[in-house]
Amino acid sequence: MMRLASAARRRAVGVLAMLAALPVLAAGAAPVLPAGPTYGEHGMALFGGSGGLYASHLPMFHAPHDYQVILQLHVADPAVDAALRKRLNGKTALWTIAPEKFELDRLAPYAARPLKRFKADLVLGHFEQSGKTQYASATVVVDKVLMFRQLSPAQKTSASARYAQVGSGRQRFLVKEIDSRPDYDHIVAYDAGAGASNEAITIAKQGVQQPDDSALAAALQAPRTAIRGTVYFSTEDLQGMTNTTAERTVPPEYEGLWRRQGIWRSNGKSDTTTPVWWFQSSSFHFDLRIPAGRPVVADAAALAQLPAEQRAIFTRQSGFAGVTIVKDQRAEWRPAIAFPAISDEIDAATMRFRDPDHIREDGLDHSYYEEWYREPSGPLHACRLQDTASDAIAYLLIGEQWMAWASGRAGNAYAAGALDAEQWSEFSVLQQSEGSWRITASNFPWRENTTFDHQQMPNRATAAQWQAGTLLTLPLAPAKQWRLLDCA
Repeated sequence: MMRLASAARRRAVGVLAMLAALPVLAAGAAPVLPAGPTYGEHGMALFGGSGGLYASHLPMFHAPHDYQVILQLHVADPAVDAALRKRLNGKTALWTIAPEKFELDRLAPYAARPLKRFKADLVLGHFEQSGKTQYASATVVVDKVLMFRQLSPAQKTSASARYAQVGSGRQRFLVKEIDSRPDYDHIVAYDAGAGASNEAITIAKQGVQQPDDSALAAALQAPRTAIRGTVYFSTEDLQGMTNTTAERTVPPEYEGLWRRQGIWRSNGKSDTTTPVWWFQSSSFHFDLRIPAGRPVVADAAALAQLPAEQRAIFTRQSGFAGVTIVKDQRAEWRPAIAFPAISDEIDAATMRFRDPDHIREDGLDHSYYEEWYREPSGPLHACRLQDTASDAIAYLLIGEQWMAWASGRAGNAYAAGALDAEQWSEFSVLQQSEGSWRITASNFPWRENTTFDHQQMPNRATAAQWQAGTLLTLPLAPAKQWRLLDCA
């Protein structure tokens, strides 16, 4: 949970590998490290032919499988590799890979310990649906990662479907990019003509129905006969939300509001003056840090009138909200929105309870430790929402006396040269007193001391009755209509 002065407070996951990963898969003297939250058995669809072999991870909308990954690969045994290419060449029969367990994000483009090979059974058919193993415990070598994308769990619709092209010769494949919920996973084989483009194609989407071959051919500007057929099509693991409750990813003892006593760094520096609020539910987190001396201004435009050193303090604020995953003593925070912006680094730490209301947090690299104390707040009910008119999301965490509100877009970023609060994510803490809720802290200082009548604000009991898909208008953001995604 360390916050660097120039980076977002919590670290995003999806494009970088974790620093504490799984036990080493390949032979060698490297130490065994604890498994992180993307550790698991990551089944894949296998396709290709004489022009090359490829694999597409079979994703879901929850950890540890919430990544779409496409690999170019070969089998280490030349005889098996040649036999496999021959059996796949020109055919659309489904093959799958049932690998040993590994950390999926070791396949990220900038992984600190990239996964170069792994053991797997190569199965004719679906390995979970009566498929037959043809080559057991084969060594699969990763030649190139062609796609690595983390999926959003938010309910979302799309009027179009985008397909990436895999392969560069005559024998090619189309793989649908998963960008909605619900959605479908689709791999199509086709024969490319001379000089055919390698660019992705886009077609109209009809819910989760499998598109007609003619639509794909038209987008490729190819005859319908160029489409050789579907290798894989499934909607089973990419369903929409069916209930309100998010999966628990955090043990109960973490839940509540925590305040930081201080942070102490290995370089001798420390900070015991920055106020920090950490709200934690059974899955969602909210974190806000406001440095001492942060200027109070009437609106975003007023920042332009401040001296440079005051604007610098404003920039050192940080806030983030998203999902927390705890495994044993390892905690990782995966922000969906942040201020100043989401970082591309991992935010993970070792957590040790000194007593039920006191946690010590140690950075995985031992560069810092923080001391946290629980604030009497009662249980939290946390909800994740989506703006019905945009891709903005929000997190609302409600206790008996405390409330946290975060809203914004994943791509929002503070820029000193563009003082437009609409492009920033908001993080506000509220406290209830004498029949009203008051914003006591916010990275938008002009929002501080705003009050709301408690009868107009949701409470824990009210929020507990909300159902997935409920449309809400909230006093905290009255100009928007929000759709409830899930609660935790």
